[in-house]
Amino acid sequence: MKSFLLVPKESIETQARPGVRGTAQGERVLVRSTALRFSGAQKAPDALTALGLRSATLPGMKPAISGQEPKGRRRGGKKVAGTRGADSSTVPMPGAAVTEQTGSEAGSYRFMPLIGATMAHFYSVDAENAARGELAEDFEFIPDVVPLSFPGPVSAGQTGPRNRGMSSLAQREWPDESGVPLAHAQGIRGAGVMLGILDTGVDADHPEHASKTIQFRYVSLFPNSPHNPARDVRGFDPDGHGTHVCGIAAGVHHGVAPEVDLYAASVIESETIRTSLGRVAAGMEWLLHQFSAPENASRPAVVNLSLGFPLQPPPGISEADYLLNQRALQTMLRRLLDSNVLPVVAAGNSGPNTVGYPAAFPEALAVGAVDMAAPYVAGIAALYRCRAPDLTALEVRDLILANAIKLPRSGGHRTGKGLAVFR
Repeated sequence: MKSFLLVPKESIETQARPGVRGTAQGERVLVRSTALRFSGAQKAPDALTALGLRSATLPGMKPAISGQEPKGRRRGGKKVAGTRGADSSTVPMPGAAVTEQTGSEAGSYRFMPLIGATMAHFYSVDAENAARGELAEDFEFIPDVVPLSFPGPVSAGQTGPRNRGMSSLAQREWPDESGVPLAHAQGIRGAGVMLGILDTGVDADHPEHASKTIQFRYVSLFPNSPHNPARDVRGFDPDGHGTHVCGIAAGVHHGVAPEVDLYAASVIESETIRTSLGRVAAGMEWLLHQFSAPENASRPAVVNLSLGFPLQPPPGISEADYLLNQRALQTMLRRLLDSNVLPVVAAGNSGPNTVGYPAAFPEALAVGAVDMAAPYVAGIAALYRCRAPDLTALEVRDLILANAIKLPRSGGHRTGKGLAVFR
């Protein structure tokens, strides 16, 4: 099986029109646009349907209910364990290879109109070639082969104030220099702002989150398949990274913006801390769908992405495929800005003077780590958007950069604009 993200070439090569509109009275209207569809985007799902691929755009089968015995095949009156793909309800054994369930169809696809892309899985070379014959003139076929991951830990040998500030158990409050205590004293705590997190998940029972209502979606290993649909469940996090990120940005006791409405999508597996372009795309489409609901369309929003591509193409991945994956993710960030959503992206912990992708794209507000990293800045952005909800995402980004505290220059390290604070 091969998987591709089909993105209209016009989407990659051109900028979409701004989503913010004005009125005759001069009042700023920040209604989130759900019409960021390029003219040819619908052509992909129509063509794939005609070629026999199965649509996964609508919800697929319901997940198995916890506590129910999974269905299996009976042989001679005895139940025989199936393999993943043989039966939709079977669960793979730990360490076993996981493969997409296939049937008589040529493949499957999911149309994601809000990011202007279609994720397609082809079960044969003939099906892929037929799709290329129909769509290659208008669409980039971006192979979903380059892994993304969240930034690894800073090694013990690297310099930096790793044991001060919020990383110390003795320091339970944000320092005054951050501006967070001032914002909270003024009643600015993120109310009315939507914060999206794409990470390993969030533990809904953690003390920092137990009293919050969290919109949570698990994006499965095959999110664009009708056999393994993404689904809304109670928040969980087998790794802890996503819970950590959500706690910094929005924890009820120690978060920067504790009153934001939290939308978390689990797109990274704890076993490998890896994800794929398709899973990130599915998570981002879900976030934009939530943010564009009628009751949310005029509310400010921020998205935290503590994930990125490796600095160089991994072994076995061509430079061309690597660059195509990067361009596709850049297009998704552009969709966020077009929808008045500010993307805050971790620069990565790959060493001094390195910035990974997608953080290095101009559409992203890139954050390098000291004691406080991307989720801290996402919380700061939420505070600014809470105080002035009529500001655009780009205006909030510029405000954060303009108010940053300058850091001392170092001969061996880049300091960027400085430390993000609320003023």
